[in-house]
Amino acid sequence: MHLLLVAASFVALLQGGPKTPPADNKTKWPYTVTVKDAKGHPVPAKITVQILDPIGGVHAVQFDSNTKPITNHPIVGRFRDQLEWPPEARGFKFTFRVIVKALGSTKTLSTVVQPR
Repeated sequence: MHLLLVAASFVALLQGGPKTPPADNKTKWPYTVTVKDAKGHPVPAKITVQILDPIGGVHAVQFDSNTKPITNHPIVGRFRDQLEWPPEARGFKFTFRVIVKALGSTKTLSTVVQPR
């Protein structure tokens, strides 16, 4: 899965694992956020990573290495992390969303994920 957003000031790309990841609390679902200028150079940005549930709830995604939410997290060019989908998520459709703020603009990247 690749989602590309181009703005006058920067290009943001969200790359994620399969759209139907295992929901078993142990399989890691990787994702990468890349932010570049029009010439392809890395850009400083702040990202917020969220999951929107089927009934409209918005949940902050936590870093894989700790329980801190990924909210306005500073990056330069690229951010990689992973998460685990719990068994309770099996069969439901979620929107995985990344909000990218860079160079005075805000862009939202998202993809639908349905854990199995």
